Amino acid sequence: MNEAKKNIDAATTTAVPLIYLLSRPEPSDIPKNWEYIDYNPTGIEIGCYRAHAYSNRPLSKITLISGFKADMEDYDTPQLRALQRSGIEIDIILLPDPGPQIGYLRDNKEIVRELLTSTPPSGGLKLGIPNFIFGHSLGGRAFIANMLDEDFAKEINNNYAGAVLIAPHFSSPYRSTPVLNTIYNTYCTIFSNKSYGEAPLDWVLSATEKFRNMIKTGGNKDCLREDYQEKSKVTVSPITTQNTATTHGQILYSNIQGEKLWRKIQENGAPKAARDLPMVMLGGSKDFVSSKNHIIDVAREFDAAFYEFDSYHNPFLESREAQKLIIKAMRQMTNNWSRMTIPTSDSIIELKHNQPVSSTNEPTME
Repeated sequence: MNEAKKNIDAATTTAVPLIYLLSRPEPSDIPKNWEYIDYNPTGIEIGCYRAHAYSNRPLSKITLISGFKADMEDYDTPQLRALQRSGIEIDIILLPDPGPQIGYLRDNKEIVRELLTSTPPSGGLKLGIPNFIFGHSLGGRAFIANMLDEDFAKEINNNYAGAVLIAPHFSSPYRSTPVLNTIYNTYCTIFSNKSYGEAPLDWVLSATEKFRNMIKTGGNKDCLREDYQEKSKVTVSPITTQNTATTHGQILYSNIQGEKLWRKIQENGAPKAARDLPMVMLGGSKDFVSSKNHIIDVAREFDAAFYEFDSYHNPFLESREAQKLIIKAMRQMTNNWSRMTIPTSDSIIELKHNQPVSSTNEPTME
């Protein structure tokens, strides 16, 4: 290596430090019946939030891997509290937001690998009771990326009863439709000057609906299209260590990485050990973050059941039918696991353990 290149490398390293952004409360601010546990996979202090079962001994364990830009409040919900009351302990892992050098984490893949195999949080895997993996959005994708490794998939099969992936993110549904993709990219551009902060994802949905209504009423769609295209030109910029630090860059990077993984799965399929793990994938009919068509394609390769619900980006929190299906899926994964009682409050309806999985009015497990 010549001296000039050494100087360039040194300058680049100095100018772009490793940055991973976390959105988490102080341990003292966590809800009642939760516990903060120090956890540092891959050397990054992300922590673990453990929502304890209300019973003295948990009847089951869920490891929940968060989505993009999630915080603890996103999962401190009536649905999770209902699971606590039903005897389930839940570990919530908040994945760090991508920083300028996200590539070193390979899109959080290494964190998920350590979490589920080599170095889980203390007490993260409970012996003698069913253990489940929940992955939401980016968390579901990071899990799938690891499941392409046969050895990893075998270890997961040995330790876990199954996985529930809630709107795993492989791409935005708008990226396959030019005009809608322009609207989506405009949303990204609006927040491109923010290195971090809450981005109202529902903006893109309302913008899309307004656009559709304008077309129906005969408005000047050409002018609107040109305006959106002009505002979204930044989206053609290449991914660099600098622009992945912005909200726009993070979202664009996430879509590109998800599509790469989707194509890899389409070309090579999933290993047998991955197909052997009982798995359910959920999608929302109104989801503007995760493309249900991509999820369906991946589910097919993994021999996973796919269910669509009339919801947005988190069917588990937004759909009562999805909540019921998840409980049924957990039971089926463990041979109609009958010790768990389902509370009647907080939108989770009591289900008798002998109730058939299939029903004429409810989602079925095939």
